Amino acid sequence: MQQLTRLDLSGVYDAARLTQLQAAQLLQLKLFVGGGYDPMTEFNPHDGQQLPLGHLTSVTLLDCGNNIVSGTELPPQLRVLHAGNCTSTEPLLPLQHLTELRLWETTTPDYELTQLRRLTNLSSIALRYAWDVNMFDAAEAFGQLPALKSLEIGDEGGDGGLPAEYVLHHLAQATQLTRLVIKNPDFVDVTAEQLADVIKQLTRLQVLVLRDVRLMQQGLLELGAEEEPAAAAAAAAAAAAVAAAAAAEGNRRSKI
Repeated sequence: MQQLTRLDLSGVYDAARLTQLQAAQLLQLKLFVGGGYDPMTEFNPHDGQQLPLGHLTSVTLLDCGNNIVSGTELPPQLRVLHAGNCTSTEPLLPLQHLTELRLWETTTPDYELTQLRRLTNLSSIALRYAWDVNMFDAAEAFGQLPALKSLEIGDEGGDGGLPAEYVLHHLAQATQLTRLVIKNPDFVDVTAEQLADVIKQLTRLQVLVLRDVRLMQQGLLELGAEEEPAAAAAAAAAAAAVAAAAAAEGNRRSKI
């Protein structure tokens, strides 16, 4: 075990046993505590345990299929953390080397996410929210993380989508972003012009991905030469994406 640099570990039911894991050279750990999901509740009955991983001082990447809860001790040298939910950001605050955070099915509210501004190296965040109300809360944190360069938000379930006006308002505050990915937003009360106006304010944006976007179908924005090149390109990309989506939807309906 002392020579391991990568470990994929699942089937552990008692998280306390992880203290017995000794791997001085371990760099990457993929972990799942539990043996599956309760078919009645669709939840992992062994989730929610405090993970004692603070002794793994060489681990820089943790891919955890479990939720991060208060009292969890994470490897202090972590640079990349992928996890399920994160009900408390307290375990993340000592991670001064963390650059990338990815959370699935998360319910993390804004007052927890804003604590992450203490992590001065955290430049990439990807969040998949399970319910609209949680994204509504978290959107306020986007512009308050000065190191944040890459933001990915989405509702993979696609049930209700993201609440449009509030999210867009706070996206416009995140002027430090160079990469923005939005998946499955329900912007049916927003026009392409309104979306493009927000994107134009992100003057440092270099990469824009809009996936499965639903917008109010009105005229597309015409860009003027006086606009910032990066923002203009981003807005143009948004307009083109909306146009393509509208055309695809029109073709689909014509075949029904």
